[in-house]
Amino acid sequence: MLESLKTHLQNSSTLRCVIIGSNENVFSAGHNLKELIAKVGRDYHENVFNLCSEVMLTIRNLPVPVIAEVKG
Repeated sequence: MLESLKTHLQNSSTLRCVIIGSNENVFSAGHNLKELIAKVGRDYHENVFNLCSEVMLTIRNLPVPVIAEVKG
């Protein structure tokens, strides 16, 4: 999912704004720690963190407004 998001953000010619939100009533501190614990191995964890860093930098460098929708 993160890879397709990154690709879409980088290649969209019609993107005018990004709104980051959730339909769930949750707060995210970052990674799904239960998922990371279930998968073992340095390579897996390194790949997850590298991809997340790439996505965050892609969002940071977008030429359009980025809005975080926060509930509460």
